[in-house]
Amino acid sequence: MGSSLDYEVSYGPKNSSRLSSADTGLVKYFSVRVKLGAEFTFTVRAFTRAGPGEPTTVAVSTLTKPPVVEDVVVVSLNEYSANVSWRALDVPFLPVSYTVVYSPVSQPPMEENNESAVVFPPPATSGVITGLVALTTYQIQVFATVTVHGVERVGEKSNLVYFVNG
Repeated sequence: MGSSLDYEVSYGPKNSSRLSSADTGLVKYFSVRVKLGAEFTFTVRAFTRAGPGEPTTVAVSTLTKPPVVEDVVVVSLNEYSANVSWRALDVPFLPVSYTVVYSPVSQPPMEENNESAVVFPPPATSGVITGLVALTTYQIQVFATVTVHGVERVGEKSNLVYFVNG
């Protein structure tokens, strides 16, 4: 009782009247190259000997992985502030914000209840943190956040960096 099954896939930018299509034959997996951070619509229709089936349409957003943060450097500016700089690898063609989290070493390492955080908007690769205490050892980490269509993806924190302020 086997039946022949064929698939047609249409795809393109969401809300676009210009869609590309492909007859995938018996292939059930199909890949297309899409722009990161874009919304796309995919429609799939199955064809059997009995005729075409109803199309199924799905809208998807491509999300991108946040960049990896490396080479964090901290330089004390005075008793109360320091400059933090970093390098980001694999930065997507999207706005990326960076968050610097820090806390005195005398407290448990990087617990959320005792850390301070400062967010630096795109395209920052450095920023000044303030409110520090002189001659205190701090631990610092930096992570990236990418927001695509209201959905945030938070990257991994950088390695811990220790420094003595002022």
